[in-house]
Amino acid sequence: MSDDLHEAQSKSDRPARSTAGLPLRQAAVPAARVVPAAPVVPAAPYAPVVPAAPTAADADDGWDNDLDYDAESADDASDEEEDEVQLTIGQRLRRVSPASVILTVGSIGSLIFLAQAMTSHTTPVPVLMSAGVISGLIFAVDVAIAAFATWLSARQGRIGRATLLALLAGMCAMISAGCLSGLLVMILVLNG
Repeated sequence: MSDDLHEAQSKSDRPARSTAGLPLRQAAVPAARVVPAAPVVPAAPYAPVVPAAPTAADADDGWDNDLDYDAESADDASDEEEDEVQLTIGQRLRRVSPASVILTVGSIGSLIFLAQAMTSHTTPVPVLMSAGVISGLIFAVDVAIAAFATWLSARQGRIGRATLLALLAGMCAMISAGCLSGLLVMILVLNG
């Protein structure tokens, strides 16, 4: 019972009382011994910092040994990577910009229009020429946008993405040049 009273006294500001209502005697608490602190020795000015020698455990751990490794930040980074990988198709489609959707639909539509105009035997020449103009201009815009996206990807260090975008820009440039050169040939033949 006295242990409970001493504990209550240490938590309270009032002196503890016994069950009879008289104050209890407090045990003498020895004074805390003060230990002097070690003197502070200043470091030598301009002393070079020598890194610790690598151990066998640090030899091939997959991390750059020159950088400090923080396990908590690595866990956060791996969680972020897992979040990016687990996107559904609907979430990925929501991330696509409207401009890329419009250009894709325009490119495919202009190719279909050009193919239909070229394969039909009853297509008038002005319709065929307009199909060449539309396809050439849309693919020229595709070239400009793919070139800019290639430059941005290369600046961000995404070499694989930059390479694919450069290939796409090259194919679009060839289609645009083919359409516009075919248009020029038709103009020369009709005026010739």
